[in-house]
Amino acid sequence: MWMSTLVEGAVTNSENEEMAHLIRKNSRLVIAFGDCATTGNVTAMRNPFKVEDVERRAYIELADKNQRIPDEYTTIAQLLKTAKPLHEVIRWMYGCTVVHRLADQIWFAVTELLQGRIPVLPPAYLRYG
Repeated sequence: MWMSTLVEGAVTNSENEEMAHLIRKNSRLVIAFGDCATTGNVTAMRNPFKVEDVERRAYIELADKNQRIPDEYTTIAQLLKTAKPLHEVIRWMYGCTVVHRLADQIWFAVTELLQGRIPVLPPAYLRYG
């Protein structure tokens, strides 16, 4: 038997990247779903800015207490230079966007996987945005 993994969310920090590689290593099939996993979406809106500027805004300008940029990453993960969709970090088979039929899409994919088949998603399930 082989493991399949459903993944949502963009890769934005070192912990996300580590987890993506671990998932890829331990899964025969990785299915990305949601706009963030397939395109980067909202999390990638920070990409035009330098990571230092994003950290300064978050940890100094908007902080009420302990205004400092972390220099050790023991309790939080270090931001990557850019937020990335999953396919830029690991290879995955295909993705589907979050739409009103998401439950149907996930149910279809999981049911196929449980039957030992690789799901062939209809084109309507493969639209982004």
